[in-house]
Amino acid sequence: YFSYHTMPKKAVFFIKTKILFFLKEETYRKTADTLHNFFHGFRSLNSISIIVNSILYSMVIWIFDVLSLYFLLLSFGLHFDLMLVKSIIPIIMINLGIMIPAAPGDIGTFHYFGNIGLVKILGIAQSIATPIIIILNLMTMLPGFILGGYHLITHHEKIDLKEINLEKNDKGEKN
Repeated sequence: YFSYHTMPKKAVFFIKTKILFFLKEETYRKTADTLHNFFHGFRSLNSISIIVNSILYSMVIWIFDVLSLYFLLLSFGLHFDLMLVKSIIPIIMINLGIMIPAAPGDIGTFHYFGNIGLVKILGIAQSIATPIIIILNLMTMLPGFILGGYHLITHHEKIDLKEINLEKNDKGEKN
């Protein structure tokens, strides 16, 4: 049995008293709340089976991500030694890069880090790397757009802007 149930309180207490003590009260409160919420997320990992399933699902997703780049490189007629293994590097770079807040669909960061991975690391020409990255970005975004659009059409979801504005006003936010 894991101690994730007690970890958030202990970790937040340590960080509050030993690391964040010098911050102004409002910044301290926001930072402490954010850290508490972060560590609270670990509470869902309360059994070995959940942890193993999370790791397995993550590995499957990464494998499909790497395979999508690998087959895309093959479709562009590219062949080089250890191509499948080397496809991991741009995927890692892209996934680390898209953690930076950017435009919707990761436009910009996806392409920047993907180009670095393909051009600088794998040595692919810029004229070939750019369309590969654009297509790879489309391949990753299109399934979500299709499923989201399908859900929107089949469930006739409507966005009520008046209700959203009322909720903002209840929270004290400006329109």
